[in-house]
Amino acid sequence: MDVVMPEMDGIEATRIIREQPHAPPIVALTADVSPSTRVECLRAGMGSIILKPYEAVLLIDTTIAAIQASRAEAKRDARHEAARVP
Repeated sequence: MDVVMPEMDGIEATRIIREQPHAPPIVALTADVSPSTRVECLRAGMGSIILKPYEAVLLIDTTIAAIQASRAEAKRDARHEAARVP
């Protein structure tokens, strides 16, 4: 998710996406290196941040890691739900 976009920035878009059930993992893309932007991205629900300019391999590796983490979390949630059912 690009942090700076026309109409709606990536922070607000991420917040809206995170309100939905089964929201996908979100990786931030930004040229802003300030600590406050990093904190804002993470608070909005972005799981990782990639600084521009970036190498394609970094984007691919980070995306794969985010998907794997999301799947692991979904499996944990499913086990907890199954354990609660009498």
